[in-house]
This record gives sequence, C-alpha cells and structure tokens, in this order.
Amino acid sequence: MKLRLTALILATAALIALACSCGEKTPAYKTDIPVETLRAAAEVKLSNTETFVTLDADYIEYMMELDSSAFAEGVVRWQASGISADEFGIFKAVDEESAKTLGELLQKYLEKRIDTWNPSYDADQFPKIKNATVKVMGQYAVFCILSDADREAVYSAVENMLLGK
Repeated sequence: MKLRLTALILATAALIALACSCGEKTPAYKTDIPVETLRAAAEVKLSNTETFVTLDADYIEYMMELDSSAFAEGVVRWQASGISADEFGIFKAVDEESAKTLGELLQKYLEKRIDTWNPSYDADQFPKIKNATVKVMGQYAVFCILSDADREAVYSAVENMLLGK
C-alpha cells in the first residue's frame, strides 16, 4: 500500500512537471492596431528622428523585394540625413502564419543589406547592419537596423502595445 502511494505521488509529480515544461504559453497579441500607431509608439523611444522619412511602396517592393501581397499594412522608416544607417519597419500580415513568412522575407532583406554594404562607407555603422534582427509578434513582423539599445526599445514599445500594456 505504501509503495503504491509513493509510486502514485511520483507519477503525479512527473506529470505536473511535464505539463509545466511543455505548456509554455504564446502571448495573446492584439490584431487591430494600425502599423502607423505602432510606428509612432516606437519612434518616441528613439533619438535623432528629426530626419527620419517613410520609404515608399517602390522601395519596399524593389529594394526590399517584398510584394505588397505579403502584408496587409507596412511602414519603413530610415534616417535620410546620411548620418546613420538607422532603419526599422513594421508590417502587419493577414494572419500569424503569414507573419512568420513575412519575417523570413525581412530576414532575407537584412542579409542583402549585409552583402551589399560598402565597407568604406561609415564603417562605424556596420555593426547596426550586422546585428539587425527581425521579430514576429502575432500578426506583426518588425525589423530593426539600430543600435542594440534602440532596437530593444523599438521591440519593447511595439510588443507592449500589442499586449495591451
């Protein structure tokens, strides 16, 4: 009897531990926030945005190689003054699966930026290009070519809005 009770307790503990380790929850991101609202929230966290400009649809299609059918909404901002390589973009896909695919396309764009970087041009800006990342949050995909601190600030601002924080 005592052996059965011990075995039952151990089996229950093992099941609880397994359930806790496998049951990591995906955050419940909002799906109704316009990318322009997210952009404004992100940009407030950055310095030197006075000369940021919004890139047009032609840049997104031809330079980034993103067909407009790959996303429902999108905005890309970059430093037009030439003083830095700062750039970020926020895109909303039609669903979470499409957002993952969009994230992969954005990663290819970042790889292209590395491959086409001119090392004689603003060498101090290359780490931003090299360390650029993409983050997918629900139906949204965000890329950042920014300093480490600015990149985290943008991701945090966007994620907090999408989580309703």
